[in-house]
Amino acid sequence: MILHCCRPRNRIWKAKIVAAILSCAFIYYISTSRPLVKSDPGERSRKASSRKQLSSSFQWDNEPHISAIGLLGRPRPRNVFLTIGIPTVCRVHQRYFHTTLTSIINSTSLADRERIHIVVAVSYLNETCALEVKDTIKEIFDTHLKSGLLELIGIPVETYPPIHNLRKTFNDEEYRVQWRAKQNIDYSFLMAYNSNRSSYYIHLEDDVTAIPGYLQEIEKYIKETTEYWAMLEFSSLGFIGKLFRSSDLHKIASLLRSFYAEQPCDYLMIYFRNLMLQNGRFLKIPTLFQHHGLHSSLPNLLRNVSDQFYAMETKILRGDNPSANMYTSLITYSKNYLTNAYNKNSSGFFWSLTPKVGDTLTIVFKNPQCLQRFALTSGFPGKASDKIIGGIVELGNTTNALAKDNVKCSGLRFVGEIKNGQIDRGNITSNSGCVHLEDKTACIKLTFTEKHTEWLVIREIAVFTIP
Repeated sequence: MILHCCRPRNRIWKAKIVAAILSCAFIYYISTSRPLVKSDPGERSRKASSRKQLSSSFQWDNEPHISAIGLLGRPRPRNVFLTIGIPTVCRVHQRYFHTTLTSIINSTSLADRERIHIVVAVSYLNETCALEVKDTIKEIFDTHLKSGLLELIGIPVETYPPIHNLRKTFNDEEYRVQWRAKQNIDYSFLMAYNSNRSSYYIHLEDDVTAIPGYLQEIEKYIKETTEYWAMLEFSSLGFIGKLFRSSDLHKIASLLRSFYAEQPCDYLMIYFRNLMLQNGRFLKIPTLFQHHGLHSSLPNLLRNVSDQFYAMETKILRGDNPSANMYTSLITYSKNYLTNAYNKNSSGFFWSLTPKVGDTLTIVFKNPQCLQRFALTSGFPGKASDKIIGGIVELGNTTNALAKDNVKCSGLRFVGEIKNGQIDRGNITSNSGCVHLEDKTACIKLTFTEKHTEWLVIREIAVFTIP
């Protein structure tokens, strides 16, 4: 299921207007509230006729303890590296959770399976659904249940506050507000249950697939992210692939429950990042999890949406790309810098806000080069969006610094136009080569000549030199 697009929209900016007020209120709330998860050893011996109650019980403020329903499997020791939380629902037309579980398990090595714990949660608002999920998981994944890799819990009916006749927000119809509210409570319960059970927790949906070796990629990105973070993202879509420290889950659970009726869960995560003083988004590209479901958990809704950053290809042309500095008048989005497109060993790309006529992109070589070929590829693979609509490329033989972040490329000569988002020009130096210094190229300038209506992605810039 996909909740909202990863790009800022008007609804997000409207929501941010009240961020300061909500943030202050919630900081006070968190500082004075009791823990959401409390250990209750007495629960270990309790059994109902048709349910097994787990040892961890939940107490929301001013409410009685609420225990998770233990359906299959068991909690693992608390020293595992990663807990994977997956809420699931029963769709009318198709169910995806077994495909998701198969992908996650098969994409994890035998050794790494000892370092993760997968917890699937299903709501008892629809007990028939819960029992169907239980039967399917028992039939297909019994080995992994016995090994301790997989656990299935039920979310009791008494967990849910009122989800009918709620105030309508974001111009959503009542049925959508109810769906959002239930979803927030499902997520909140699952996170509270898994609080402090491992080092990290990643939240998935029940209709995704994973790349092989995703666990190593997660570990690598955690080590590479040296700035403070509260949430790392391994998918650009909705609430898929969001990773947190397990010690923070009680805060997130409290936030989701406190504002379950007012905000969608992905919007609440914007507030969570702000509350935790995280500076911007940390989205790993290429992403690790792909959405594959067509039928949304919201009844009668088809959502054929995929993550455009999933397993994005590495550089194809891999030019010589001599050492250079990059300058642009475009506004970079997040940390998707121009150097990502130029670095042939990077899997990243350049991503900016919408270009205007006259905007420029300039590459200044640290030493003038004798060039043989220049190529640039823009836009997302297989899509017509986010590419260069119109632009020209010129080579210059002199540069002048104008300011700290600006430079003038002069002595220009025309190389070619960018058509359909790309350009590839060879033989850009005469057959006689670079006999004189002025024959060498000091800088490359790209000027945007057409009006653009979408953001811009440049996947690769390749410069080939003559030895």
